[in-house]
Amino acid sequence: MTDYLHLRHVGKLQRRYLGNIIVYLTNYNYLSIQHFNIAYKQFCEIASDLALDIPDLWKYIIEFTGPLIKKKLITIYDLWYKQLKEDNAPSFGKRFLKTFLDYCLREIGPSFTRTIWKKTNIKWTDFLDEKEVMSFIETNSAIVFEFKEDNFNSVTDNVELLLKQEAAADCIIDYINGNVGDIDKQFIRILATKLCDFAISYKENSYKLETDCFQKICIPVLQRYIDSKGEFELECLYSMQQLVARFEHPRGVLSDLLGELYDADVIPQDSFIK
Repeated sequence: MTDYLHLRHVGKLQRRYLGNIIVYLTNYNYLSIQHFNIAYKQFCEIASDLALDIPDLWKYIIEFTGPLIKKKLITIYDLWYKQLKEDNAPSFGKRFLKTFLDYCLREIGPSFTRTIWKKTNIKWTDFLDEKEVMSFIETNSAIVFEFKEDNFNSVTDNVELLLKQEAAADCIIDYINGNVGDIDKQFIRILATKLCDFAISYKENSYKLETDCFQKICIPVLQRYIDSKGEFELECLYSMQQLVARFEHPRGVLSDLLGELYDADVIPQDSFIK
């Protein structure tokens, strides 16, 4: 396998075909995942040496195993043995994780990537030293953001459904708590947009803020997650400005939104003038 994957005349398509053949043989019981694991373990024993001569080693391996990943015949932990982290330099795990995420996002999709990350209980520290996690996220923010944002969009789509079902604010908060691990600016922006959009109605050829709905449902949720954090307050304000701009600046809507947030102590005066 290792003699084949990196040859000059072997491209991405050929590696995918080879992976599809393994999927076919496995589905029809000619091979088992145990056979794959035995062969892959042998590869892992020489992986660090191969990487010296083949800089794109992980790219080739994941292009080959991609069909098995997509069919959920293997997980990321079938490709990343604990021994690989212990026996190699930290950059080895970085290259693997970046290549794996990039492939899954580009070739299979953000929803799939988010799902396997959550269901497999993947941890950054299984591939990186703890002190390097934040550096990796910052350096690869475009990749990390893509599958996080998809998760946030999925959650806020369900929040929108709860709003339409007239769920109480506590119910929405319970749902978010159970489905979002880390609250950050991206989530606040998406959440604030959904909540405010829901509370704005179009009647008699004009947009209007439904203050009763906004006070009972939207404000408690925003209050819970903005939590007096300055960066979240600003993100909420930006999202409202963008939403109102999308509606072509209907008279009074933005001032009504800001007034409600100020009166409810969700956003203090200092944030309005930043």
